Amino acid sequence: QEKEDDDKKTDSKTKQAKPHSVKEEELEIEAELKGVFVATQTHEVVLRPEVWSDFKVVEAVEHGTLVKKGDVLVKFDEEKIEKDLAEESIDQRLSELALMQLEEEFPREQRLREIAYEQAKLSHEQLLEDYDYYRETDRPFMVRIAEYRFESAKEDLASQEEELAQLEKMYAADDLTEETEEIVLRRQRFQVATAKLSLELQEANRDYTLNVTLPRYDDSYTKRIEQSQLKLEQVKTAKEKGTIR
Repeated sequence: QEKEDDDKKTDSKTKQAKPHSVKEEELEIEAELKGVFVATQTHEVVLRPEVWSDFKVVEAVEHGTLVKKGDVLVKFDEEKIEKDLAEESIDQRLSELALMQLEEEFPREQRLREIAYEQAKLSHEQLLEDYDYYRETDRPFMVRIAEYRFESAKEDLASQEEELAQLEKMYAADDLTEETEEIVLRRQRFQVATAKLSLELQEANRDYTLNVTLPRYDDSYTKRIEQSQLKLEQVKTAKEKGTIR
């Protein structure tokens, strides 16, 4: 029974439907979706600075924007970069000026090194000449003088003692008054005492010259020559390497 009732309702609706015309048109379907479009061809823009590593982006083109050659893609904060560039420019300029100064000073410094070497060489040669003269002339002469003064003092003492002995012998045999004899003998005895003191002084001077003064001169010349030789080698090395001592 229910089936029959449904069939009757369907027939009723069919009889009431009106004709409808159908024509061919494009079917548009709209849908809202979330997604990202990716270009079929992409080019990576890489920034690999050799100096700066701190970049603040103040502007950049949106993803997917059509760009052409020469367009600005990313804009950085230029204040710090400009400051660093200015400082680097100043440093470079100072370096250039320093290099120019070195180039100007080099010939003068080179001449100074040559003069220093020539002076050191001349001083060393003169020192060697002085040492040769000291060894061959001055030193032997100083020894001879010291010995001569000692021998002279010794000879003078012997002469004064002999003179005193002669006076004493003579006065013992003549008829001169004792007062006159005493005056002459006293003077002669003073001469003998003076000669003895002079002999002691010359003996001390001789010993000091031979044992102290000359060894000091020898040692001083040895050290000065060694020092002069080292100085000459030092200045020669400085001249060859281009440095100033």
